[in-house]
Amino acid sequence: MLLALLLAAAEPATPSPPLPPLAGQIEAPIRADAMELARILNPEGPMAEMVTRTFSDSMRSVIESNEDYRALEQEYPGISKAMVESMTEAMRADIIADLPANRQRYARLYAAHFTPGETAELMQFYTSSAGQRLIAAKFAKLDAKPMVAEFAENPDAAVSQQHVRAMNRAATSNIVGEMSPEDREALLAFAKSPVFSKLQAARGAVEKLEADIANEPDPQLDKALEAAADAVMVKFTGEKRPAQ
Repeated sequence: MLLALLLAAAEPATPSPPLPPLAGQIEAPIRADAMELARILNPEGPMAEMVTRTFSDSMRSVIESNEDYRALEQEYPGISKAMVESMTEAMRADIIADLPANRQRYARLYAAHFTPGETAELMQFYTSSAGQRLIAAKFAKLDAKPMVAEFAENPDAAVSQQHVRAMNRAATSNIVGEMSPEDREALLAFAKSPVFSKLQAARGAVEKLEADIANEPDPQLDKALEAAADAVMVKFTGEKRPAQ
C-alpha cells in the first residue's frame, strides 16, 4: 500500500503531453491553478540537478569505456573531466531553458484531468512537509545507472515506460522510513482521498511523458553539446574534434 502510494504520489511531476491542436484551432489559455501546480511539482533547481547528475554520470561511463577517449586522456591529462564538465553545463542550461514550455505541457494535462478544487487539494498536499519530501526524493534519489548500462550495450535503445517506472520506484521506495510520524500520517490521509485515485489512474500517462521527453530530438541541445566538446578540444589540443 505504501509503495503504491509513493509511486502514484511522486509521479505527477511528469504528466503526459496533450495532443496538438487541430489546424486552425486556437489553444485555450492555461488555467492559472494548473500552472502553479506544474511549478510546484517541477522545481527548477532539483530538476536541473537531477538531469545534469544523470547526464554527467552517463558521459563519464561513455568516456571510460571508449578506447579513443582513453587514449586522448593519456595524451592530454584532464581532458575527459573538462569534457564532462563543459557538456554538463550545456545540458543544465538547456534543461532550464526548456522548463517553462514543459511546465505548460504539464499544466494543460492537469487542467484536463483535475478540477480547480482538485488541483487545490494537490497543491495543499505537495506544499506540505510530506509532499515536499516526496518531490525531493523524486529528484535527489533518481538513479539512471542501470538504464545507462543497458544503453551502453544497445545504443539504439529508447527510454521506455518500464525504465521510468523502475527509476521512480527506486527513488521513492525508502522515503516512508525517513518521514516523521506526522508526515506518514499526512501521506496515509492523502492516499484515502479521491484525488489520489485519479493520480493512480494517470500513472501510465505520467510514465509515457517521461519516456517521450527523454526520447525527443533536441537539435539545439545537440549543437550546444558539440560546441562545448569542441571548446574543450581546442583548449587542450588546439583543434576541434574530427567531423562526425
